[in-house]
Amino acid sequence: MRIIYLTKVLLQFLIYVKGQQPCYQTMKNPPKPIFGSMSPYPNDSMIEIPEGCKPIQLWVFSRHGTRHPVLPVILKMNSLTQYKSYINSTDMCQEDKDALNKWQPTLDEFEAKELNSQGKDDLKSLGKRVRKTFIELFNTSYDSSNFQILSTKKARCVYTAKYFLNALFDDIVVKDIDEIPTYENNDPRLDFSIGISSKPNDTVRWEDQVQKFKKSSHVQSVVQSVAQKMKYSDLDIEKVLVMHDACQYEKTWHLASLPAWCAFFSEKDLEVLEYLDDLHRYYFNSYGNSYNERFGCPLVKDMIENFKKKVERSEGPRGVFYFGHSSNLLSLISRLGLFKDTEPITADNFDKMKNRKFRTSSIDSFASNMIVALYKCDDGNYKVSFYENEKPVKIGGDHGCYDCLWKDLEQHLVPITSDKKCTFEDSQSNSANFSYIEFYLLLLCVYITFMK
Repeated sequence: MRIIYLTKVLLQFLIYVKGQQPCYQTMKNPPKPIFGSMSPYPNDSMIEIPEGCKPIQLWVFSRHGTRHPVLPVILKMNSLTQYKSYINSTDMCQEDKDALNKWQPTLDEFEAKELNSQGKDDLKSLGKRVRKTFIELFNTSYDSSNFQILSTKKARCVYTAKYFLNALFDDIVVKDIDEIPTYENNDPRLDFSIGISSKPNDTVRWEDQVQKFKKSSHVQSVVQSVAQKMKYSDLDIEKVLVMHDACQYEKTWHLASLPAWCAFFSEKDLEVLEYLDDLHRYYFNSYGNSYNERFGCPLVKDMIENFKKKVERSEGPRGVFYFGHSSNLLSLISRLGLFKDTEPITADNFDKMKNRKFRTSSIDSFASNMIVALYKCDDGNYKVSFYENEKPVKIGGDHGCYDCLWKDLEQHLVPITSDKKCTFEDSQSNSANFSYIEFYLLLLCVYITFMK
């Protein structure tokens, strides 16, 4: 009888355990949301200077640091309190229930898109690592003639520049954001407004891919999984995405935290939602539309011209620094041909693209950056190395180079950057011609009117 009793107890225990959801708050290695901060990087940079070479110029583009969400996302995240009444009826562990019951929204509308404290740390950390790696270039006081700075006009980018530069020079060289130069209108390096007017309307195309994937069995399985955990059947992907936003944004603000809303997502769920985000950026900012490469071309042209001046005439700044957005970085990456898969990512090939190169959670997180170094070597040659998020990347595909000879890189890129399409001169000339036509038509109408 005792054996029967123990067996019954064991079966009841197994049934109980099977019905319990994994406890996110007590996991040793919990699933991570799709994007984060660059700050977890080690104190020492992963950049290695080629043997027998020394840096003579650095060209850097950095996306702004960690920020708060846009206003619509903040408002949706704040509305999550309506679901808290369902929490206690779930099969979740008590620790997860407690975390969700205690959760309260923390942002208001005035904080939308603002750089936060983690964002400041992102750039301070990056600045210190760059300084340590390229100390030969930055063992001097800041001088605007030796260092070229340019930012977009958004406050989060200007503050990003400020914190980076102060750390880079190990001193307070920028006291106020008014000291950071921002681009003038129609500067194609950072201002997309020139090319947008002539960009083919691909909105339907990328939106179709995103919407199609939202209806796929992969995404619907995520919705069903979350609905089952919540014991709440009236869920759709848009509501699930709000929960995911709360999960991933709070993780970026507090890197060591276990955000309450992350408890609803398994590692598989997060992979699906990451792919959904990648589809959006792939078509809207990158390889999904070849026109996106043009937006990165003026930055590549600027880099090549700076290096050429330094190599041929020993002129130019020690460092060139740009600060902007995800769209700037992804177009730059696309123009350079980095992280390009052999076939496009689509709504239909999720399973096939699990090992894809284009994964924005690793190449386009907050404070992501492209560092390009020009070296002068003992053998008299000049070399150029590219680092994305401080990791060396190969230019020119599988048969390309990491530490490229300058003459080879120039031969590879100059035919591209010398094209009028690169700086949107073709768009400007077309626009100008159109304006002249309009002007003459107007004069003709006036003439006819007065003649009558």
